[in-house]
Amino acid sequence: MNEVSEVKNGTKQHFLIQCPENFFLLATGPVTSIMVNLWDCKRVAMVGSLFASTSLVVSVFAPNIPTLIFTYGFLGGKFLRLPNSYENRD
Repeated sequence: MNEVSEVKNGTKQHFLIQCPENFFLLATGPVTSIMVNLWDCKRVAMVGSLFASTSLVVSVFAPNIPTLIFTYGFLGGKFLRLPNSYENRD
């Protein structure tokens, strides 16, 4: 019985990992647009991919669920949008 309750509680916590990532992935679109207008698309994408890969590597070593929510959900969601900022400017 104890294992069943742990699985049910774990499902709720795992859902909380993905929610902030999706929110910040969609909410940082206007910020990315402003950054692309201020700097070059290539610079924004390079810095974003550097921060995104760093946040994903740090999330591998997360000791608990709240740390994983912060590293993958919050930081990963914010910085995974920046490498997708390429647009054709002719």
